[in-house]
Amino acid sequence: TAGRSGKPLVITCSPGREGGESVADEVAERIKSGSCDGIAAVNDVTLIGVLKVLFSKYSDLMDTDLPLCGYDAVPFRNLLPYTFASVDVLPRALYARAAEILVHNLVSPKQDSEEISEVVPPSLSPSP
Repeated sequence: TAGRSGKPLVITCSPGREGGESVADEVAERIKSGSCDGIAAVNDVTLIGVLKVLFSKYSDLMDTDLPLCGYDAVPFRNLLPYTFASVDVLPRALYARAAEILVHNLVSPKQDSEEISEVVPPSLSPSP
């Protein structure tokens, strides 16, 4: 959500379904007041917790086209009664690259103890 200053408003909770459920009433208040222009969560399961409460307790608020985004792109998203986009960290590509680096370093070890820093860019997985 964005506050009146235009900066994102962060509502902190424990990650996971229960954490999301615990802040859903606060999110609903933000939606009611018009100060919420979208919901993003630290992971899909936390967002699912928020949405579970919003759709069961505040279904009238969820008639809007509020942008929703999670993180992890869990494969069971298409089984849910609501849809949301998610950031896919591409674990298959990440693990494949980590294995390549490991094998390379086992075959020809680095002479220094420099840390390897590499980014495997994530991808946006649209709503199913």
